[in-house]
Amino acid sequence: LVETFREVKQAAGFNKRVELYIARDPFPNAFAVSNAFRRAVVVNEGLLKLVDVEVLDKEDVKAMLAHELGHIVHRDNTYAIAASMAPYMTYVVGFGAFIVGVTWTKLAFEEGDNILPGIALSVFGGALLLLSFLVNVGVLGFLRMREHLADLFSVKVTRSTKIAEALVKMEAALEALGVERRRNSIKPDARKMLYILPMAYGELFGFVSYLFLTRPLSSHPS
Repeated sequence: LVETFREVKQAAGFNKRVELYIARDPFPNAFAVSNAFRRAVVVNEGLLKLVDVEVLDKEDVKAMLAHELGHIVHRDNTYAIAASMAPYMTYVVGFGAFIVGVTWTKLAFEEGDNILPGIALSVFGGALLLLSFLVNVGVLGFLRMREHLADLFSVKVTRSTKIAEALVKMEAALEALGVERRRNSIKPDARKMLYILPMAYGELFGFVSYLFLTRPLSSHPS
């Protein structure tokens, strides 16, 4: 695994230190984490077991490692944290305004004062709460595009579309192992882990279709 990852880094021309970990998790998956100080790719034992039983081969694993390295090269963790602050702060401000507005309205009503400022503040807070939900959908769409870029990075580095084939194999293996029920209850959908969308993002109708035909409330698309 170390040698395969070294080949991926060399092909990508990425010379910075990246740690490689194996997680004791039976679910076949891999993910990347990075910040200004550390970079790491984590591979679950479940994915390596698929290699042991020859469901996945070295080139499949190489394509997946390239996908995860793509997240590090593209600084996707940083972008994800920065983007997630928008709906979070909108929600916090909206929730605070709503609570203050309701309290203001209640006190003004009890004391016979003007309740319009309190009602206006409550409506403003409620609007921000709704806006935070809509902004969050936009953020999830943004994160999905980062997944797509990581797929493209894998294609570029491996000079093949092996990433798609690897995902198909992994999905078939999951169904054969009979873990569908467990996967749906506590694990992310395998079809969302790695992602290729045959649709042009640059076109307006393509983006609209992308929002409606894929799951808009998930950061990893089907």
